[in-house]
Amino acid sequence: MRVLVAISWLALASVAGADRWEDTRRTVIEPINSELHRHLPQFLKARDMPGVLELYATDEGGGLGWDGMRPLHPGRLERSFVWEGRSVRESIRDRYARLLHALPSIERAELRIDRVAWRTPEPGGFPAVARLIVRGTCRDGQRCQLEQELAWRVAEHEGKWKITAEDVRRRTLVTRAAPGFETVTDAAGVANVHTNDTSPPFSLFGGADSPIRTPSGSAVGDFDRDGCEDIFLAGSPDAVL
Repeated sequence: MRVLVAISWLALASVAGADRWEDTRRTVIEPINSELHRHLPQFLKARDMPGVLELYATDEGGGLGWDGMRPLHPGRLERSFVWEGRSVRESIRDRYARLLHALPSIERAELRIDRVAWRTPEPGGFPAVARLIVRGTCRDGQRCQLEQELAWRVAEHEGKWKITAEDVRRRTLVTRAAPGFETVTDAAGVANVHTNDTSPPFSLFGGADSPIRTPSGSAVGDFDRDGCEDIFLAGSPDAVL
């Protein structure tokens, strides 16, 4: 009898946990993605400072400031820089003004929200970790990519999810005068175009029609040891080397 009671309790707890997650996904995770994941990159690429600031419910942020940049691996074609130093307080407006000043031209901006601690809300909102990646041209004309790791608090304010606290944990910059790779598909005479149309993103399960049966990926290595890198394209029904 005790075993049956324990099993019933575990089943109820499992259902309750699933219900809690579904409710959190609908009311927290998806709105955060919709409001921040979509809008912050969009506003940065458009250099829309008022739009960026509208996503924040705080005027100041902490963590790494813009001073303390030092080079890594000097003397290489691809230059890398990292920021170090003590934690500072600075206005969110100044923080993004420095970013936009560093990259006069932005080709692409991307926000990756790696984690939202929806089980453990804190005063000021849910703890979250995000990475902001901005690619474009630096002031010296070099192509560059700036990446920041951000520790956030996010909370709902007047019907919209906003950033209530922000610390910059890590910031790196990589620059190069010209891309390190070029497309030589046509020049090399490669005619095979390898696609996997049966694997839509985020669709992992589906019974007999599950796209897990038709995975796609790639690997690079000198398979025939001729000194040139070869590319292996995995897929179903065909695999191409």
